[in-house]
Amino acid sequence: MKKFNFVCRLAMFIAFSPGLLNAQSTVLVNADVLKLFDSGVGDRVIVAKIRQSQTNFETSSEELLKFKAHGLSDEVILAMIEAKPNRSLIEDVEPKREFVLKDAVGSKNIYIDCVDKASEIELTRELKGAGFTIVTDKRTADLVVNFAVYKSTSPRSVGDVGNKWGRMTISLRKDGGIGVIFVQQKDPAYWNSKNLYNQARRLIGIFLKQLASASAIKST
Repeated sequence: MKKFNFVCRLAMFIAFSPGLLNAQSTVLVNADVLKLFDSGVGDRVIVAKIRQSQTNFETSSEELLKFKAHGLSDEVILAMIEAKPNRSLIEDVEPKREFVLKDAVGSKNIYIDCVDKASEIELTRELKGAGFTIVTDKRTADLVVNFAVYKSTSPRSVGDVGNKWGRMTISLRKDGGIGVIFVQQKDPAYWNSKNLYNQARRLIGIFLKQLASASAIKST
């Protein structure tokens, strides 16, 4: 009972304490969770705070890896992923736009969101070779390349069990908004942990060819 009362008092203290969270903002962001964790606040209290707050978490693959390296538990990370974002804040900052491939002609800065390290290296090499600049801050990117990796759930043969496959989505950030301009994936039977990076290279090659064609058409 004493432990329960302590947790309740601690949760109330966190909710109303300007020393731990920014009193100027009612929206919980990544830095707030890390600050709570670094202050020694327990997982259950942090999760409770996430669930009762407005949130705007960045949970890209790169950020998830940073959370794990920082020491956050799976319970806290899952709560951040499942938290409903403050939609009005997102729409004000980066509303959805309807873009087509030719709108990306002239783009230079690219942010790569990829949890598979070998594929990220391959994508970086291909995009740099095509004249793009790789940036580490998504907010400064013209294009965002997401290469998500999944496990095959319907293998064609016994040997395909556990194979990985991926999906590439490329979004354009322009005129204060963001919109998807390229989506491509392969049959899961052709994706596995041994050649994910080859498939990533193939898909980015398809995108680069389509972009080059769009550029040629636009210049005529």
